[in-house]
Amino acid sequence: MNDRSLVSTLIAAAKSTLSSLSLSHLKTVSVKIRIHKDLRDTMDFIRTVEDAGVDFITIHGRMRSTPSSKKVDLEAIRVLAGMTRVPTLANGDVFTRGDALSHVKFTGVDGVMAARGLLENPALFARPNACKDPDGSEVSNAAEGNTVTWEVVETFMNNVVKAPLPFKLVVHHLSEMCGSDRSQRGKTLLSKEERGRLMECKSFVEVVDLLDEVRGEEEMEWKNCRSERGGGGGSALAVVNLGYRDTTCIIRRPRGDVLLKWNTIEENALYPAIDDGWQAQ
Repeated sequence: MNDRSLVSTLIAAAKSTLSSLSLSHLKTVSVKIRIHKDLRDTMDFIRTVEDAGVDFITIHGRMRSTPSSKKVDLEAIRVLAGMTRVPTLANGDVFTRGDALSHVKFTGVDGVMAARGLLENPALFARPNACKDPDGSEVSNAAEGNTVTWEVVETFMNNVVKAPLPFKLVVHHLSEMCGSDRSQRGKTLLSKEERGRLMECKSFVEVVDLLDEVRGEEEMEWKNCRSERGGGGGSALAVVNLGYRDTTCIIRRPRGDVLLKWNTIEENALYPAIDDGWQAQ
């Protein structure tokens, strides 16, 4: 943000490239900024990017030197949003749906951007009025807002199987979802000790075993999955429909022989470099 001319050049180049590729009607160019100590400097920056053709702006209501532990400056966002000429989003301290609504109401922005709140609960905006406890009962989240349920974790793990992430990133996301005291107000899915065990996991199978153990079930009830008893040593056989044509992936836990099968997915593409113990046949 110290070199406005460079940012202006980058925006203009991006817009020009989209136009040359006939993608201007499909793609947008935006900038996300932080505020300056003197809001006049921030407004000057906003005018620069607007003149360069930016499609929308996201304003994070903290200075670069402001720690995230300090509350976001909604008043600064309100002042700046009142002078912008393009759609403007607010960013910072959106951990519940209520936060999002109150930020929009106070600042007059066109929308909000959430970061840490969505890391802690990817379903933050999925169920606006209610969420389910592990026993399936409906509970209001209008006030508490960001209660994470096992259903959310299961959905995430199912999506990881379909679209693999680096293992460390999987653990990071799970630690945010299952162990954020701020969002879950002491009702975390994993205790401090269990979070420590999660961070020590070396494989995807170890992670699933830990979640199974904590939840008190032999097998997680994965969305779009069904579990069947396999032979030998009480190991479980999961038959997973991945949604790729008629592809079926068969995984046997390492409490006996380890087996991973699929029909139309390239070998090792399902979960590369994650589990040394998994074998494809």
